[in-house]
Amino acid sequence: MDEDAVTAQSTTRSTSSVVQQRSLRTVARPELLRGVPLHVALSYWGKHWRAPDQGMFNVNPKNYQLSRPTKAYDAFLSHDWASSRWLKFLSLLMVFNSGPAFAISFLVSVLVGTLRAHRVIPDQAWTLSIVYAVYFFIFSFWQRIRTMFCRPLVVFLDKLCVAQHDEDLKQEGIQSLGAFLLSSRELVVLLSPQYLSRLWCVFEISTFLRDRASLNRLRIIPQKTTLLLLMVAGCWHLLASYYFLLIRYGVLGSWGGGATMTLTTAMLGFCSLLVPLSFYVGIGLMFELQEVPRQLQNFRVQDSKCYCCSHSHVHPRSGEPLPCDRQLVYETIQDWWGTKKEDGSDPHLERFSASVRQSVAPKIANGMGIGLPFHYVVYTAVFSIVPWLADFIALWAETIDHRPVISIWSLRHFVTWGIVGLALLFSLKISIWLWTLGTLIEKRMFSRWLAVFMVAPLSCLGVCSLWLPLGISLAATNEDNPLPVIIFFAGAALTTFVWHIERKPQPSPRQSQCSTSTRSTDDDDTFSI
Repeated sequence: MDEDAVTAQSTTRSTSSVVQQRSLRTVARPELLRGVPLHVALSYWGKHWRAPDQGMFNVNPKNYQLSRPTKAYDAFLSHDWASSRWLKFLSLLMVFNSGPAFAISFLVSVLVGTLRAHRVIPDQAWTLSIVYAVYFFIFSFWQRIRTMFCRPLVVFLDKLCVAQHDEDLKQEGIQSLGAFLLSSRELVVLLSPQYLSRLWCVFEISTFLRDRASLNRLRIIPQKTTLLLLMVAGCWHLLASYYFLLIRYGVLGSWGGGATMTLTTAMLGFCSLLVPLSFYVGIGLMFELQEVPRQLQNFRVQDSKCYCCSHSHVHPRSGEPLPCDRQLVYETIQDWWGTKKEDGSDPHLERFSASVRQSVAPKIANGMGIGLPFHYVVYTAVFSIVPWLADFIALWAETIDHRPVISIWSLRHFVTWGIVGLALLFSLKISIWLWTLGTLIEKRMFSRWLAVFMVAPLSCLGVCSLWLPLGISLAATNEDNPLPVIIFFAGAALTTFVWHIERKPQPSPRQSQCSTSTRSTDDDDTFSI
């Protein structure tokens, strides 16, 4: 018998012995508890989130060496390997880095404005690029930066924390999934359309939410939300820059009509491209979010997909037998929810599925909500006005003359800056409702682009409803009139109110078949547990 045949036989015997001993555990050997620093999981622009090659013989043992022993995880990162590497990478940057990036860049903007006011640095528009550079640097590398003054966040990422190069260790790691979840302070779900159709993904979130208090430690971020927020931020960066440049160099400066017209044409051109695209993505996001409660309402664990069953328990490249993950999960459900009946029926699976529909589904809906998370909107889209605060501070110091520092004039000056962010927040909430309306139009007209061109123009109403009254009041009143300030704070109160209106996801009116037929690929769970 040749060497390859001997190796194959040895691998088969090893795999068979592991399969015979398989069972999911809530306690793991301490040496199996391995975590990876978050900055390592995000390194090389998210290369570790690339869907793994399905070949058995190209697994890099060095990946496992990136993890280290730990007693607990700051976060368990739950995802499916079929979704985009870049969307998952950007979503994690949004979750963990956008807040510090916004706060630090805000402070830098104040510092730059103060230095410009005292002529320590030139009072020129190019200094705003410092704020932009700081934001994108912190947004990209904050997890590595924070290791300089505090411990890194330790997370569980299956590809790095479970040995992929050793079949015995890999199977033992898979069987210790419950222990990893129970050792996690937070569950971060990178939600995709196919997430709830994957056996391991559903099992992870169901296991974590068995404790009712765990809902407060559940963080769900639909991956398409990240793409949408970046597109919205791009639109508003253009609009804010246009508005502030006109104030600085057009209306108050010495720009000619030709320069102003060129800037206006460029702004309209870019926005006419980005606004429809963002509405197209926004309507798609609403479709996905509406699909989640329908998927959960009709959920049956028997309909979930897993890699081994999709390939008839034979590795597509090596031909080696694959242990059945479905049987492993079913046996654990049987331990938790009762035993099989003598007639061979599986009431424990039905009880588990009912538990997911009745208990887990509302928790997921409450943790996810409908729309965009407010704080991420602030950290990304509202950042469009932050660099220009430096310009307004410098302009304020230049024109304050002998007026009191705290005065109606000063408030009016900074209201002119803040109204852009306020109009952004208000119009974006209106846009969320318009995206939902767009889903209804698409269902009737069978065209998303038609829905986009019907609802996108209405978003201008959200912008104008706050921006125009303030702009008119600023132009029509003298510099000591408090009316614009009153309008601004009234608009802030209205914006706060509309953002706190929670729209609960509505169940499907008919018990349609579970839409786990959502697009799913077979290259999902080779390394996913």
